[in-house]
Amino acid sequence: MVLRLLGIVSPDVMVLGEKDYQQLVMLHRMVRDLQLPIKVVGGSIKRERDGLAMSSRNRYLSASERRTAPKLHGELKRVREALLDGEHDMRALEAQASRALQAAGFDPEYVEVRRAGDLSRPNGMESGGDDLIVLAAAWLGKARLIDNLRI
Repeated sequence: MVLRLLGIVSPDVMVLGEKDYQQLVMLHRMVRDLQLPIKVVGGSIKRERDGLAMSSRNRYLSASERRTAPKLHGELKRVREALLDGEHDMRALEAQASRALQAAGFDPEYVEVRRAGDLSRPNGMESGGDDLIVLAAAWLGKARLIDNLRI
């Protein structure tokens, strides 16, 4: 569907938000693989003062859920800090973040550390300076919240 739209519109540039990072990577790969004459640009995540990624989905949060929602970004920051401090057990960090989100009232779909360039799973030997990203999706009430943070 996206390819068809690009064929109809024929843009020179496609700007996609980095909040849905997996989508950005996949569309960038599609443009590259199909040699489409389109420049793909990622727009940075805009955040509320408390760290919650701005999204139209946030309107589905109750007042109580809205106060809880920034914990998603907080867990991403905690994973990033642990990796930057030298932790190498990414699966343990992912599991710990999922448990923390669940304890806070989320229904986590995933918290995963991936290579930012191709979304492959790191081998665990990367250092904090490598190009990694921690990605998360979790339900909070009726809202499916997504977020990510470069490491």
